[in-house]
Amino acid sequence: RVEQLAQEEAAKRQQEGRRRGGRARAAGDASGARAPEAERTSDEAGRALDRLAKDLGLGSRRTVERLRKVVRKAEEDPERYGELVDRLNAGVAVGTVVKELERIDEGCGRDDYASPEWIPAGVRQVEGRPIDLDPATNANAIALGFVAALTAWTIDENALAQPTWGVGGLETLVYMNPPYSDPGPLVMRLSEEFDAGAVARAYVLVKLDTSTSWWRALRERAAFVVEPDKRVAHYVGKRPKKGSDFCSAMVVLARGTGLELLDLYGRLIDEFGDRADVRPTRWALQYMRALQRKLREART
Repeated sequence: RVEQLAQEEAAKRQQEGRRRGGRARAAGDASGARAPEAERTSDEAGRALDRLAKDLGLGSRRTVERLRKVVRKAEEDPERYGELVDRLNAGVAVGTVVKELERIDEGCGRDDYASPEWIPAGVRQVEGRPIDLDPATNANAIALGFVAALTAWTIDENALAQPTWGVGGLETLVYMNPPYSDPGPLVMRLSEEFDAGAVARAYVLVKLDTSTSWWRALRERAAFVVEPDKRVAHYVGKRPKKGSDFCSAMVVLARGTGLELLDLYGRLIDEFGDRADVRPTRWALQYMRALQRKLREART
């Protein structure tokens, strides 16, 4: 269907050229007698787009116009945009590919999102100290400076190839917003580092997708899950990108006694409770309830 659209695009350009020539010839005609013809031409073009959308199964003329935009960009700069046409041919949704085109125009790659400032700033507030490591950053996020981790690894530093993530010693604090296209490898490596004691606490912003193995790996180690009330507006370039296609959650990996977990729970609610639902996981809830029972017994 992309090839068909390219042919339609070429025909459209030829038609537009003829129309421009016609308008130029009529420029000296002050009577405006040709205006109805131009209006009819516009109506016909709209109907043609509707027919094309129906023939291609694209739903609406807006989708056709967005698809044409991708094809036109790919024709003008195949090296930069050619992969987008391949993704269309592979069946990727037009809306998804258009968003990827916009990210390229912003100078960002497909996964070069940046967390909005309120999330990592809230993490620092909860912990009362800087973030030691961001193992999944990118040039856009570094330029914005929202995470402000003492150590930050891009794809060039390759967190998976690093010998250890314990860059801050035994109390290493990690914030990570792994690539949404494939969070699994980084999540699994974080799980290993957490189990080994190299990472003391981690805040992981991911897609809320409970059906995946990487989500289960996080959930098994999590003490709390922070679910924002609204979809997270990540930054693409210097601006927040509205209209996210999915819900996100921040999973908090932590250890501690019932008292320590209860204290962390309170600080999470204080910081994020006005814009997110903060939920303890099953084991953390059991620890905190055990503490409450002991306190009640001590009073009696």
